[in-house]
Amino acid sequence: MGQLSYWHSVELSAGDRPTLRETEIDILVEDSVGLYQGKSKILKRQNGRLYLTSQRLIYIDNVLPRELSLSLELSDFKNIDYTSKFLKSSPKITIFFKSIKPSLDNNPRNKPSTTRTTTWICPICTFSNDVNLTTNYSNPQSLPACQTCGVKADSELIKSVIETAKSMKGPTFTTTSQTKPKQIECSACTFLNHASMRNCEICGSSLPMNAVNELTSDVQDIFDDRIKIETEVDDGLSDVRTPFIKISFHKGGDETFFERLQQTMEKLKWDTLVKRGNVNINGRQQNDNSPSPPLSNSSMSVGLNKLAQMSADQTRQNEEIINSSLDDLQTLLAKAHEIQSLIESFKRLQTGDSTSQAKIVPTINQVTQEVLTDPSKERQKRLYLQEISRQISEFLTNGTLDKEGGIITLMDLYALYNRGRVGFNLISPEQLYEACTYFSFLKLPLTLKKINKVLVVQDAKFQDTTQLVEEVQRFIEVYGQLDKFAFKFVQILKVSEFFNWSLSIAEEILKVCVDTGAVCVDQQVTGKNYYLNEFMIEEAQQLKTSDVIEIVEETQNDGNEAPLIPESVEGPVDQETPLVGLMKTNAPSTLLPTTFPEVPSAIPSAPDAEAKQKPGALMELEGLQF
Repeated sequence: MGQLSYWHSVELSAGDRPTLRETEIDILVEDSVGLYQGKSKILKRQNGRLYLTSQRLIYIDNVLPRELSLSLELSDFKNIDYTSKFLKSSPKITIFFKSIKPSLDNNPRNKPSTTRTTTWICPICTFSNDVNLTTNYSNPQSLPACQTCGVKADSELIKSVIETAKSMKGPTFTTTSQTKPKQIECSACTFLNHASMRNCEICGSSLPMNAVNELTSDVQDIFDDRIKIETEVDDGLSDVRTPFIKISFHKGGDETFFERLQQTMEKLKWDTLVKRGNVNINGRQQNDNSPSPPLSNSSMSVGLNKLAQMSADQTRQNEEIINSSLDDLQTLLAKAHEIQSLIESFKRLQTGDSTSQAKIVPTINQVTQEVLTDPSKERQKRLYLQEISRQISEFLTNGTLDKEGGIITLMDLYALYNRGRVGFNLISPEQLYEACTYFSFLKLPLTLKKINKVLVVQDAKFQDTTQLVEEVQRFIEVYGQLDKFAFKFVQILKVSEFFNWSLSIAEEILKVCVDTGAVCVDQQVTGKNYYLNEFMIEEAQQLKTSDVIEIVEETQNDGNEAPLIPESVEGPVDQETPLVGLMKTNAPSTLLPTTFPEVPSAIPSAPDAEAKQKPGALMELEGLQF
């Protein structure tokens, strides 16, 4: 039969979880499910997670979530059926969709009608509008308005257009249909959506279906071109009247999922009836022959006496409400001084840190153990932790981790994440740690790492500490303060403020820099000063120079060229002589007939550019040990 039009694409968050609509909530999630269209398996969609929400059934593929995920609208379901496990066949839930509506050609009321029309150009926006030749242009109420700007046409303009069209031999004939799909107005935001839309394009709310759109929705055969459905064999849907799909549960959880799906569908139908106003709340059937409850003595009175009694009861009730409100108000005024003192005490408890006050933790969509079919099973616990891990990834990649400089301690993450969950569905530190261990398994853009015995969660781009060390070195070189020896140094507070790290993270990263030898630390009374390791920098430059020399020498040997011999060299020269000519030394011009030149007894000091910038600085640090 081909691809069904009931499949829809789904938007995913950074943690590969479905992005829910404004009024949509999670109900249940189950792992290890496969999809069938008709009687055949759908290729590449046999290993995924199935989310049941209040509006949709969402399949998220575990292998390629961005390409193979899709969703179904619960409003398209007609009924569901359950098939238990049999031999090697997994238990399945069969979903039957609403039947295809009759064709428009079979309805005599929907036959197209032919009218004589012409066009008029709006003088305001120059939009071309249609007008019927039978329009009464002498009546101001009958004048058409522009479909774009809404300005009504002038009677003289319409008159000239109609008369010109009538004078022509072949007036324009336009075929119109009475069943032209109308735009659907969203009840939440009043946006006019296309007739094929089932949810509002602006706010995502479910759209009501009118009679015209219901007749044309299935005939239009509108498919989501982002979804490609391929089955193993023929699905067999061409031989059945009602299309259906199947959901296979490979590792259990089918019975609970079926029950929750039934409850959700019943609730959705009830909510639809309530929105349409088809529910008579607190009503009573007319043919109800059950005896009425006995009337009390107070309700036996009728006429004016009854009305006066009802008025007196209402007045008495209003007096009680007003008196109790005034009493509460007097109590509140009496406690005003104590409340003011309490407010002042809270103000004193504030740290005054503008950066911490600016951290607004959003209320995140809660993932609780209620979305599991059986929380006691080990597989369900693992699924719950994986969902928490995906949600942590969403939470951090949504700007929270950038505010923390790309790295956050597990302790700070625990506080921020639980603050965002709002309510009593908090997670324990053990659950948070176990959820963070799934980052690499789920291929999320985060990594859990230990820096000097401190657990941190950081961006995947900072997985190698070499990049962090280079960033710190570059920061000291550019923004460091100069001491009396013209050496640049920084303190931990400045590093923390620049990289937006917490003090604990900044201290641990600087400790890593010290352990690797890239940075030196000097303990002072005012605190620790961190310097660049000039000795290591000089050694690195010498290593680079020697690498260049080796490359030049290999190039010369490969090209069979004569070695470069300095003019000052006399006597026999061996294979190592080119190296002597490239080295900048003050050695004597005469060399012994050995492989390496003789080391002179004393090397005269030659001030270079580095020594001119920092006079005697390295000499005074000669006896220090790092």
